[in-house]
Amino acid sequence: MYVSGDYVTLHVNGVRYLEKAPLLYWLVALGYHVFGVNEFATRLPTVFAMFLLVVLGVRWGTQAFGERAGAYAGLFVTTAAGFYLFTRILIPEALLSLWIAGTFYLFLTALENRQAWRWYGGYACLALAVLTKGLIPLVFVGISAVLFVILTGQWRRWREFRLPSGLLLFFLIAAPWHILAGIRNPHFFWFYFVNEHFLRFLGRRYPVDYNQVPPLLYWSLHLVWLFPWSLYGCAALGLSYKPVDRAGRTRLLALCWIGVILVFFSFSTTQEYYSMPAYPAFALLLGSGISTSTVWVRRATSVIAAIAAVSPNPLPHQPPTEWPFEAITSEISVDPPTAPMMT
Repeated sequence: MYVSGDYVTLHVNGVRYLEKAPLLYWLVALGYHVFGVNEFATRLPTVFAMFLLVVLGVRWGTQAFGERAGAYAGLFVTTAAGFYLFTRILIPEALLSLWIAGTFYLFLTALENRQAWRWYGGYACLALAVLTKGLIPLVFVGISAVLFVILTGQWRRWREFRLPSGLLLFFLIAAPWHILAGIRNPHFFWFYFVNEHFLRFLGRRYPVDYNQVPPLLYWSLHLVWLFPWSLYGCAALGLSYKPVDRAGRTRLLALCWIGVILVFFSFSTTQEYYSMPAYPAFALLLGSGISTSTVWVRRATSVIAAIAAVSPNPLPHQPPTEWPFEAITSEISVDPPTAPMMT
């Protein structure tokens, strides 16, 4: 994008790249124009997304469970192993997690506060999620929201959901790029929607270039990705999930949110980091559980203290004389690529 100026058809080394939605790459290219081609500009969208996830976790947790739980929810985002590991590479999951969390927050607070702008903010966040990762956010948010409104009886208020005008706003944001990409690339709609979404979920995507994590490993690895806060899971399980107050409704929504994402990827060609959009919901539940100071919290804290006591001290970090990214980007030319485009 930075070299060619083409912000509709994505390319990698002169070859069309129609697999992914463009929002993350738009932001990186914008960073290159502002800060130059460097590692800082590449990482900035992910850093921005993680910072806003911290802010959202603190605000949502405080509103639903109190200041202590809000502080823990924000701390979770900054220290969980999965958040750290999966933001070391340029993938859209951090940005996707932000948009999905923002969608759920705005929809839930719209139900509670009856403010129209929150509904439209939620539809806008959902559209940005689609521009970040394709159709997957529609599945996550749609199924989770339907489960939540059925379990809480909120479906009777469906006229308040601003569906016609909200969907119009959604399409005004999400549709233009898809339409332009389809016009400029004859096979885009089949490749992007069928091959990259449905066939990939079924394990029949062409070409086959992914690995599937065994189911037992997929489920158990979440104890690692959520470490050390996963040890407080029992404290969260003992809480009330009845939608009789704001705390109960938030916990129930978080449970629907987590369940849909984890179950969805257990049936698909799973990847370790694909479930990252569920981590903000885990942050809310675990922050709520830790703030209760039950016997489970004290036991988990003792285990974490023991692990810290026996862990070896890390060796002093010695940075390389030349960072690999700088060595690579120093060779980037601002002239358009001369390689032939794949037809």
